[in-house]
Amino acid sequence: MLLFLAAVCMVGAAQAADDMAAVDHVATKRERIRVQRAAVDAEFVKAQQACLMRFAVTDCERHAKRERRAAMDLLRREELTLNDLDRQANATAAINRLTDNLSPEKQRAAEVRRLQAEQEFKTRQQMSDEKKAAKTPTLTLPQPKALDLSSPSPVEAARQQRMYDEKLQQAQQHKEDKLKEAAQAQNSSIKPLPMPAEAR
Repeated sequence: MLLFLAAVCMVGAAQAADDMAAVDHVATKRERIRVQRAAVDAEFVKAQQACLMRFAVTDCERHAKRERRAAMDLLRREELTLNDLDRQANATAAINRLTDNLSPEKQRAAEVRRLQAEQEFKTRQQMSDEKKAAKTPTLTLPQPKALDLSSPSPVEAARQQRMYDEKLQQAQQHKEDKLKEAAQAQNSSIKPLPMPAEAR
């Protein structure tokens, strides 16, 4: 068991140095870590079964768990190193994408695309407005006649005054007629209230 732990430690140290040099082999290294974990778990199961044959089972199991934990910790450190390399590679790729997008050629191309998009939008908007205008019937309202604010001729002024006086007389006559009708209706239709019946 100790030999296995020492082998894992040496392989882990060698792999840590390899990880720095070979970022492109991350997937194969992850697979190797997975296989090594499975081997450590299998070794732990065998050690537990061997401990059951001994007199001091608890002490043997604690020792097997300690060895398993140490081997798993090494593999976890390797995995964390791979994760760091992944993050660094992703950050570098993101920085490269940003610098590519900030290059003058790309900026000019983006400006040209933006201007083309604006022009296409304006063209589509204009076509849409024209279609709406073609579908909507236009109403032609009659133009109001210009008011003649100049003073009317004496003949026209006299005619307007006569019409005004006639309308006033008609309104006065209508009012008097309505008042007479109301007075007659009130006098003829009002009957006294009936007398209450006396209590018996």
